[in-house]
Amino acid sequence: MAGEAENEKPGAAERPDDELRLGDLVVLMVEPGPFTVVELDPPVVTIESPYGQRRQVKEVALRRVTGEPPVNT
Repeated sequence: MAGEAENEKPGAAERPDDELRLGDLVVLMVEPGPFTVVELDPPVVTIESPYGQRRQVKEVALRRVTGEPPVNT
């Protein structure tokens, strides 16, 4: 059984699913809209809006978007 678990997700033990990566789409509660992770320097993450605005926030304030991105109107 141990061999089956290892084959299910290669590298799963190396990288937790909740770890942010460059290019991830994220949201934060203080501003509407999705942002893209452009730089990682834990615990600080630099994010960029679709309009080119960048800001640095703590990693714990971000949540990765796993489905379709929200639509801004």
